[in-house]
Amino acid sequence: MLCFVITNVDFHTFFRLAPSNNTRGHRYKLFVEQSTHNVHYYFFSRRVINVWNHLPFDTDFSSLARFKAALKRTDLSKFLTYCTD
Repeated sequence: MLCFVITNVDFHTFFRLAPSNNTRGHRYKLFVEQSTHNVHYYFFSRRVINVWNHLPFDTDFSSLARFKAALKRTDLSKFLTYCTD
């Protein structure tokens, strides 16, 4: 049996909005923290920032249903990685 639990996590613990409003694309871009450790690069919160920031300009954030529909129309295949172990 699968069980999905929603956890109350503060957004600002993992993400920060980009400080500039002059970004290309949508206005909800996330800031990419610089790190000197490779281990930080593989954290979930770090991996999803590039995918999020590359969403198209016309992505509709007005409701969850519209956002999901916009995601279904978006090609995210360039962010897929394949393990060949």
